[in-house]
Amino acid sequence: LKGMCFLDEKICRVYQKKIPHKFFEYLPDVTETSLPDQPSELAQEIRKRAAGRKIVFMGGSIGAQKNLAKWYELITLADPERWFFVQIGELHRGALTAEDMVSLEKILTAPPENLLLKDEYIPDERTFNDIIRTVDIIFAVYRDFRISSNMLNKAAAFKKPILVADNYLMGDRVRTYGIGKTVPQDDVNLIFGALISLEDADTFNAGFDRYRKDFDNNALETRLTRFIERCIGTS
Repeated sequence: LKGMCFLDEKICRVYQKKIPHKFFEYLPDVTETSLPDQPSELAQEIRKRAAGRKIVFMGGSIGAQKNLAKWYELITLADPERWFFVQIGELHRGALTAEDMVSLEKILTAPPENLLLKDEYIPDERTFNDIIRTVDIIFAVYRDFRISSNMLNKAAAFKKPILVADNYLMGDRVRTYGIGKTVPQDDVNLIFGALISLEDADTFNAGFDRYRKDFDNNALETRLTRFIERCIGTS
């Protein structure tokens, strides 16, 4: 073993300190940003259902980390005439907490008009990107989530303010780059207050630009090339 690469700068530094005779490199967590040639049916459905309301999106693989209980509680706090919520992603019910399951069953029994919920996996990344392009704000207040998330890259790529938990790696990156707001993962009132503060996406443009520069394919290429050269002894 010559070394390893990590998506977390802090973890990379820990390994460098503990095993100084090996090579370790931090790699930026890049993302695919291509879009379909024509607007997807899902994106069109979202725009139609939203009817001019601010659109908040939560999606991807949905397990305990997605914090469903607080997500649904947030929806009940928001004015349905101003806010429209979108949840798209495969639900892994066996991975949800008991609190999540109770909240999910309530929502499924009496779905609010201002929620579009689709329990399905989206295999085409371009369609997923089209959905991100369509919405206004991304909800990613994940529960006890310590690692990197591609959703930060999506937010920066499509200039959508993101709301995340204030702890761990995602919180650090949102604060560092200013691409959204951080909140306690269990305080729905603070989550709602932060959501309102994200309505003006233009205030985050400088942060989006900085994030895209540091997490693009060029940055990945530079670091990965340096790592390989060090491992094979050419630098």
